[in-house]
Amino acid sequence: MAAAPARGRAGAPRTPIDYAKIGRSSVRRRARGMTHSEAVAGLEAAEQQARLDRRDESAADDGGRRAAELAEWQRVVQLLATTGGPYDPDADVVVQEELAEDRRREEARSALPVRFVRTGVRRPTPAIPW
Repeated sequence: MAAAPARGRAGAPRTPIDYAKIGRSSVRRRARGMTHSEAVAGLEAAEQQARLDRRDESAADDGGRRAAELAEWQRVVQLLATTGGPYDPDADVVVQEELAEDRRREEARSALPVRFVRTGVRRPTPAIPW
């Protein structure tokens, strides 16, 4: 028998957690205002923590967060190497595109009429052909 889907407080199915997105956001918050040399130090610290976490079984399944954090640190370091100045997520094109995509996805989700079926899966209400 299949397990029932996870439910939130209102009984509606929960949105899956995107651990990679959480990791990228975490790096952006920490990197705000950093210079290139500070971002390089942040990348080195993240790489060292990743090496230490490989030894810990409980940190093995992080949903891709660690890899996303390392990739984001590398991207921020490269961005600051080319642009100079402090890091500002509000001026980062990649961040702004990701936020715009999130808004479009949320608008599309809220525009669909939704009904809940016994399985708890959200499905659009079908059009009635009469």
